[in-house]
Amino acid sequence: MYKLPFIIILFYCVNLFAQNPHGESLKIDCVNCHAPEVWNEILPKLDFNHQAESGFELDGQHEQLKCTNCHIDLEFSKSSDKCDTCHLDLHETTVGNDCARCHNSQSWLVNNIYEIHQYTRFPLNGPHQTASCINCHTGMSNLSFPPVSVNCIDCHRENYQSEQWHVTSNISIDCQECHLENNWYQAQFNHDVTSFTLTPSHVPLPCTDCHLDQTNYKEYSCISCHTHNKQITDEQHIRVHHYKYVSSACRMCHPAHENHHGKY
Repeated sequence: MYKLPFIIILFYCVNLFAQNPHGESLKIDCVNCHAPEVWNEILPKLDFNHQAESGFELDGQHEQLKCTNCHIDLEFSKSSDKCDTCHLDLHETTVGNDCARCHNSQSWLVNNIYEIHQYTRFPLNGPHQTASCINCHTGMSNLSFPPVSVNCIDCHRENYQSEQWHVTSNISIDCQECHLENNWYQAQFNHDVTSFTLTPSHVPLPCTDCHLDQTNYKEYSCISCHTHNKQITDEQHIRVHHYKYVSSACRMCHPAHENHHGKY
């Protein structure tokens, strides 16, 4: 009868010290990882399928790590499979916390930046494909990539202002209204938004044929081309009352632009 308490205590101690230090969720035999001769010595090759047991495949540089590099607690299930629990986020969350969008376990170096950028709100097209990242991402030197504006003017304001007539003519700061992404210099302007719609004979003309002052495109000339030279125009208007050889007068009588039989 006196042996019964001793047996109960012994049974309790055996169970206490026989508990799995790695937690109850790990259901594998100890000898799969531990050497029977020395308990704290881990076998050089473990009989353990990390992906099957944890859902996290050990590949690339992860294959070379010691278990304790990631599992700082003996209860392995307490470790997270999120990259930022082991790796310092040098980007300071400016590109999110899904490291695998850009990096892989083989190397931290990113060799497909162009392909990755195509899935952002600003795909790289035309000259943007060869532009240096730091031209737009000014924080790149310290690996920080906070969101930047996708509006052209926010990067090209200096280009806009360098052409003074942009400012003096109050040209829209929406660059895409005139410029093409593939070629900045092949500008196209929708003349229909002005008071002078281009008629067929005017469409092929260079802008400078009518806009002589390229610092101010609000100014124009109707009398600069050869068909409107002063001698011919004077002769055509010899009977027109209050005729003046000035552009503003032309518009008063010829609002349709192509109508050479103006309203007198």
